Amino acid sequence: MSAPTAPPITPVAADDATATPPRKRKIKWRYVIALVACVGAIVWMITSLSANIDYLETVSQAVHDRPSQENRELRIGGVVVLHTLKETPQGASFRLGDGKAIVFVDVTNIPSKLFAECAPVVVEGKWSGTNFAADNLLVKHGATYGASNKDDAKSVKDALAGTGCEKPT
Repeated sequence: MSAPTAPPITPVAADDATATPPRKRKIKWRYVIALVACVGAIVWMITSLSANIDYLETVSQAVHDRPSQENRELRIGGVVVLHTLKETPQGASFRLGDGKAIVFVDVTNIPSKLFAECAPVVVEGKWSGTNFAADNLLVKHGATYGASNKDDAKSVKDALAGTGCEKPT
């Protein structure tokens, strides 16, 4: 058996005109520009859209943060305090509570007949001094609220404390 032989190597002259240097990869600027534009659009969307988010706060959180939120649109969730709901020429007024704090709410363009005392509601608007001037009100009609265990029952009882809406146990 004979050993395999390698193919012959042909030398290439340095001054050979057929020899070409290895090609450098060129940067395709149109792809770089498109990538930068896409990243810029994503950053713009995230920063712009996050400024428009209205977070839901409890009454006690909203009262605590009131000085820093004077001109900001926000949502406050709580329970309409018993015997405070009144019809006004502009809409309705009532006190909203969460068991830790109570705030006076004046809702425009929403008649009081659309919701009831002790109803859980969310109001949207801005602070007007120590009162909350709401221009929108969200309420879930026909809902039954209850606790599934003792810890939840205590949380519901604490949230209703001071609103007059506590159910006797």
